[in-house]
Order: sequence, then structure tokens, then C-alpha cells
Amino acid sequence: MSQRLSRSLLELARAFGVQPSYTDASGRRIVTPADGLIGALRALGVDVEGPRDAELALRARRAELDRRIVEPVVVAWDGRLRDVEIRAVHGAKARVELDDGGRVDVGVSPSGERRLTGTARGRLPAGYHALVVESRSRRSTATVFSAPTRAPAVPPGSWALFAPLYGLRSVRARGIGSFTELRDLDRWAGERGARMLGTLPLLSAFLDEPFEPSPYSPASRLFWNEVFVDIDRVAKVDPGARPPSGSRRPADSRHGGDDLVDYRAAAAATRSALEALAERFFERRRPDAYRRFVAESPEVRDYARFRTEVDRRRVWWGAWPPAARDGRLRGAAEADPAGRYHLYVQWLAREQLAEVGLRAKAEGRGLFLDLPLGVNGASYDVWRHRSAFAIESSAGAPPDLFFSGGQDWGFPPLHPERIREDGYAYPRAAIANLLRYASALRIDHVMGLHRLFWIPRGVEPRHGAYVSYRAEEWYALLSIEAHRAGAAIVGEDLGTVPGYVRRAMRRHRFHTSSVLQFEAEPSGELRDPPPGSAASLGTHDLPSWAAFWSGQDIQMFGAMGLLDPRDAGWRTEQRERIREAIVEGLRARGLLAGRRPDAATVLEAALRFLGRSEAALAIVALEDLWLEERPQNVPGTGSERPNWRGRLRLSLDELAADERVNRLIDAIAAERAAVARRAEAA
Repeated sequence: MSQRLSRSLLELARAFGVQPSYTDASGRRIVTPADGLIGALRALGVDVEGPRDAELALRARRAELDRRIVEPVVVAWDGRLRDVEIRAVHGAKARVELDDGGRVDVGVSPSGERRLTGTARGRLPAGYHALVVESRSRRSTATVFSAPTRAPAVPPGSWALFAPLYGLRSVRARGIGSFTELRDLDRWAGERGARMLGTLPLLSAFLDEPFEPSPYSPASRLFWNEVFVDIDRVAKVDPGARPPSGSRRPADSRHGGDDLVDYRAAAAATRSALEALAERFFERRRPDAYRRFVAESPEVRDYARFRTEVDRRRVWWGAWPPAARDGRLRGAAEADPAGRYHLYVQWLAREQLAEVGLRAKAEGRGLFLDLPLGVNGASYDVWRHRSAFAIESSAGAPPDLFFSGGQDWGFPPLHPERIREDGYAYPRAAIANLLRYASALRIDHVMGLHRLFWIPRGVEPRHGAYVSYRAEEWYALLSIEAHRAGAAIVGEDLGTVPGYVRRAMRRHRFHTSSVLQFEAEPSGELRDPPPGSAASLGTHDLPSWAAFWSGQDIQMFGAMGLLDPRDAGWRTEQRERIREAIVEGLRARGLLAGRRPDAATVLEAALRFLGRSEAALAIVALEDLWLEERPQNVPGTGSERPNWRGRLRLSLDELAADERVNRLIDAIAAERAAVARRAEAA
């Protein structure tokens, strides 16, 4: 590659937000390879293959930006729209058209050669408005995000219980947890003092063909997973429903094979029962609640039609005939039995989830839900909102100490420019969908608000490139939606994260994540969770506390060939030092006594450590309370591991009666109550 190509290509990359270099996990500066830069640019829609292409594309990009009268999105923090840059056009006038129908005038004044600035006269209400710039011959519109600078905070002394819904057991659960088990666990946790109940994503999934049960690769971030519908309680939502005899899921067994969820079987049993109810439902006059649901969910018919086509073809939409692939499907959802089923189950799922989330909010508690970073490439969202995605690329991570070749996560990233041009319509809908029922929202891989590692099609993961996003716009969007819902925002910022990310999180009161497994150093230091963080012993992607303490996770990776003996030995030595740091740190804080405490004793001390900290939220994984060693997920593994399938060892009734579980919950509840009292006194 010539020097001239290098220079023009680098300038073109910067013009589109593709980063020519980055700092890796070990602190080294890595230069993005040419195939990564070119591939990312092509995924962004830039026609570039060689030196002349880069020069022509750069001139075209500069001309495009020069023609732009105003940016597609502008942010007004705390309602102050100041010094918005406007391209000088003869006789330009501007106004803000408010989302409630009102209007605010914008003063326009010269600010430099070929540039004007616009400033709103008065504060704008929070929300999404339109900035209109007009002259005699031209008109341009931008979306205004008028956002509070800081998101709502978690109340002092809050703590959350965490469990995957699919793993919950009860006398009613039939092979998989349901929204009823979620409701019952929320009530029980609330009675014990928990402010929130956290769980893994509950979003729509492919559980037939195609098949992908991972909650982090949903079939849509706009709709819900009907496998969680409690068939026995359908009549509460649809009073005319009578589940057919023998159509319900087989009851839980405490013997053989039921330690893992069988998604195909659970989904098939759910569908068998609810298809019949859907047919009867559409033969009757639909209740007002259903009519409101359809009116409030304008895409649900389109989604039902899409899922009907998936059911019929049993392959992802990229293999469909051209018309269907491009979003043109014939007929109404109500005209097809499968379409009627998908409409019906989405209504049931939303109503049953609403019973949990809205009731919890009304009682001063709430659900702690999760926004996955991506969505399955075969999903409804990518099919219908295709322009929002860079479908010629996938998101991932650069090489690190564990994944030396980098990681390809397999889902298409959002297109940073096209989502701006559409006023972030799709992301706004996905976030609002979750916050309708959540009192806190966790943003998976929060660094993705700033930049995301792209792996263009045909490029090795290690040759990918970081692509930048407009972080200020993302923070504003999330702040608006959080305030509308009265919900806090938690960002998953674990691992190697640039300092500017955490500074932005603090500025906008996004709670950072703190994990005890990472707060202890082999050198002997045990750090307290940072004030205002969401603190936990681990996460769903890390070994359970018991496996971490015993080193079982290192043994597992060694047995799977993911660690060679030398690496396994080094990690075992490091783990021993980390355990010593935790024990000494807890002992120094008066939480631990004795020379060689066992895992259960250290667990209680560690929970008290989290509980009495200045963390905004302490998160307790239910499975840790009985020292479960099995992980819910092992990153970097596939079908060789039963990821996202583990059922809890104890049922809800057994939880309520278990002395050890209750003692530990009482301990952290007492610590958090003391924190709340101190905050109130201050």
C-alpha cells in the first residue's frame, strides 16, 4: 500500500468515524489494518476499494457535510438549546416545534465564515422536538433531544436480587420459569427488603427454526418471549380462555434431566396450548385491553406477519425470495392462524409482564432489566429496520489476553449515521419497550455508546476496526427515557474501558459496575466498590462465587482446551493471591475472623462488604447463596456448553424455607437498611 493511499484512506476513515488505531488490553497501540479500515468503510456504505476511490470518496464526504444545513440530531441539555451550528443560508430562520404541538423561536446570528448559530429563546421541555431551519429556497429539520443532564438515581441503600427467569422453579413451573414465578419472586424479595429484582433479557427469541436461545441474541428487542407466558393464568388476561385439557406443559420433576431447560420442548408445549386459545380468541369480540395493546404497539401486526413467514419457511429472512426478503409480505396477520397466534401471545406476554413490573413500581420496587448490545441478524428488527444496521459487518472485540484472535459476536452493529438521520427511532423504541416495566436498566457493553469494534464481512476478527458513535446523543436519549420511566441506568463497564467513558457516565449519573472478583488485586489490595456503583460478586458471564473461590472455572477451561497447562498454572497462582487479598481485606474491615475460613463464611462476609459499601445498588445472585458452582454462561463457548439453560437448585417454596438463604438475605438487607438510614440522616 502506497503512502498516498495510507494518507487518503486514513483521512477518509476519520471522516466517517472509523478509528485508525486503538489501545489494546495490554496498553499497546494497535494500528488498524487496511482491510479493517476499508471493510468498515464499505459496511458504512462508502464505495472504496483503492487509492483513487478513497480520494473521491473523501471529496464526496466533505461535499456532503458542506451541504448539510444542520446536524441530524442536536442535544439541549436541561432544555438549553445554545449555539447550534447552522450553515449560512440567505435569510435563514429557525424554530423548535415541540412534541406537544407548541413552538419555541430560535434566534439566528452570524458566528463565522459561512456559519450561523441558533439559540432557543427559553428552555425546552424534556422530550424529542424538531428544529426547523428555513430560508427562501431551503428547509432542513433536525431532531432535538432535550434531556436532563443526569439520569435518576437509585435510592440510597438499595439492593437487588438476581435470577434468570428461565431457571425459576415452583409447583406451577413446567420445565421453565414463567412471568408468574417472576411475580412471586419479586414479592418475596420485596418482603425481605429488596428494592429490585434483576433478571436476564426477556425478549423475543427463536426457539424453533432458526434456533437461538441466548437472551443476548434476541429475535427482537421490541417484543417479548412468549415461552414465559403462564398458561394456567391466561384466563386472568383473557377471561374467555379455557386451556384445553392435556395441552399444558408437563409438570416439573425433581428427578432426572430437569436441571436444564429444554427450550424446544417448552416452546412447543406453550404453542400447542396457546394456538388453540388464539383461535377461540379471534372468533370472539376482542376485549378493550387487546384493542389498546394493538393501538399502543403499531408494529405488532408487522412482527406477527414476520414470525408467520419464519414459521412457514423455517430459515432466516436472508434466504427468502426477494420480495419477502425486502420486507414485502402479503396478507394481514389476522388472516393466518400463525399470525393470530403471534398477535395473541404478544398480548398475553405484555399483560403478564406488566402485572409484575407495574405492580412493583406502584409498591416502590421494580424490575432491573437488561438491554442487550445487539440483536440476532435473522431478527425482525434487522429485517424491518434494516437501514438502522450495518449488515455487512458484525460487532465483536479485538484480541485480548484470553481471546488472542479477537471475538466475533455475530450480530450486526447499528449504523451510526443512519440512526441519526432517523432521529434514533428504532433505538428509542427498543429502550422505551424495556423501561415501560423496569425501574432500572442495565446497558450491556456501555462502551458501545462511544465506539464499537466492527468486524467487516470477510475480515478476520483480529483485523477489525473501532467505529465511533455520537455518545452525547445516546446519553441524552437514555436520560429522556429514564426520566419518563422514573428509572435508573446502570452501565456494564467492566474490563478495559477508556477513562472518558467512565467520566461521561459520572457526568450523566449512569451507575458504573463493580464486581468483587475484579476489585481484589494479586498484590493484596481489596478495593471498596466505588460510590454510586452497582456492586456484585460476579455477573452472568463470570464464574459463580463458589466456582471462583474453588478455581473450578480454571479447571473447566483447562479441560476444554481453552487454557494450556502453563496458563492454567499461572491463573491458579493468581487466583490464590486474589483469594488471599479478599480474605485479608475482609478481615481488616472486621468482617471475617479465623485463619482459614471456608467458602460459606467468606461468602457471608463478602455480601456484608457489598451491603455496607457506598455502592448505589448491591446485587445478590440467588444461586450464590447456596454456593452453586455451575455457571449460567461461559463466554466463547457454544453447543459444547449448556449455556443459558441452568435451572435453579431450589424452588421458590424451598427458598422461603431455606435457613441459610434467609440468613444471608437478612444480613445484606440489614446492611443496606443501615446505609439508607445514614444517607437519610446526612
